[in-house]
Amino acid sequence: MPKTVLARKKALQPVGFRAQSIIIDGRGHLIGRLAATVAKTILQGHNV
Repeated sequence: MPKTVLARKKALQPVGFRAQSIIIDGRGHLIGRLAATVAKTILQGHNV
């Protein structure tokens, strides 16, 4: 391959990224949202 093609391929590769998967755990966020909804419902005088 000519140097320009190799340089172009290298330039198109992402910098600073890894091939590993990123796992985002949202359980704490969902529990917090549920707790906020339940608290709001109780404060409005409804039974939960």
